[in-house]
Amino acid sequence: MSEPLWIPITGMITGIIGAITGIAGAVLGIISVRKVKHLKSLDLRLELRKAESTASVALSDLSASMERAKQSRERVYSATGQSKSGAMVKWHATYDSDHTEILNIKSELSGLVAQCQDLSHEELESRLVSVHRLQLKIDGLMQHYQASLDSDDEERNQLRADMRERLKPLN
Repeated sequence: MSEPLWIPITGMITGIIGAITGIAGAVLGIISVRKVKHLKSLDLRLELRKAESTASVALSDLSASMERAKQSRERVYSATGQSKSGAMVKWHATYDSDHTEILNIKSELSGLVAQCQDLSHEELESRLVSVHRLQLKIDGLMQHYQASLDSDDEERNQLRADMRERLKPLN
């Protein structure tokens, strides 16, 4: 029994359609991969800029907090008669060291975000991780100086309580 004439023609037509579909799928896949890479780069650059912005604001807040903490500590030590003590000298040395650290963070931060337009995914990712590392340093310093301010507030409250106790009339 001979095969009908339409079977080879149908096979040839479906083969051609399959080949065209495969080629079109490959072309669309390549286009999609390129667009995804572009979008991923855009997302990483956006995330890097947001992280840099957050770190810059935190750095500015840290500088202000450090200055408040310095004034607060000087006032408390002056009120307790320890303005020239070794503890105050040590505190100032730590403050100066932290201030230098802030300057280093500022310069490092500005260098990480500059010219990120032509970077690869790996470079963008590396810079993003570096900005997050700097953010952690900033957060640690912020916590340190906030704790210093809290400690000074407690010391002031204690000084006030002591003063009230001294001024209290004897019954």
